[in-house]
Amino acid sequence: SWAFVIRESRCVKKVLVLLGGFFVLLVAAVLIGPGFIDWNAYKSEITEAVETATGRQLSIDGDLKFAVLPTPALRASGVRLSNIDGAQSPDMLTLKDVRVRVSIADLFQGRIAVERIQLIEPVIALEVLADGRASWDFPTNLGGADTGAGQESAGDAGVAISLASLTITNGVVSYRNGAQVEHVKNVTAEIAAGSLQGPFTATLS
Repeated sequence: SWAFVIRESRCVKKVLVLLGGFFVLLVAAVLIGPGFIDWNAYKSEITEAVETATGRQLSIDGDLKFAVLPTPALRASGVRLSNIDGAQSPDMLTLKDVRVRVSIADLFQGRIAVERIQLIEPVIALEVLADGRASWDFPTNLGGADTGAGQESAGDAGVAISLASLTITNGVVSYRNGAQVEHVKNVTAEIAAGSLQGPFTATLS
């Protein structure tokens, strides 16, 4: 029905915005972390940083590679982000491949400008549990939002982070609410953000 389409579209757009903040945090963890070496040795540090920011467990089953030239680029395969407890699907997000490109000129100026993030064949599982919890609800401090007096957020670390483009290619989105189960295939989308605090813009087809 049209009501379902409108409701699901809003949910998906919210998830896309959260994904934008999540992957920018992943890039920040990589660039601010250890030097340019074997990144597979630092999977645990990267996944821990994401878990701290999102409250969800991140798994990288494939290789994690980082190239400096011709432009800094990160590539990871077999990425999974866990779902909330009690959900039908153990993972809210699975990715065949994720590719991230950042601006080297901005790096020299102390900024992290993400030129493009590509999510290849993502599977996004949206679910509303019987107790009202939704799989796309993340901690309010995701992306360095205000966490209260006396607490330092990610946005206070002194590094400006922006996201020019996050694209989804050939995605699958499922929505489950009790007995209602819907699937949307061949999803394409794009997100942009001026900073981790927004403003965010998203388009979806």
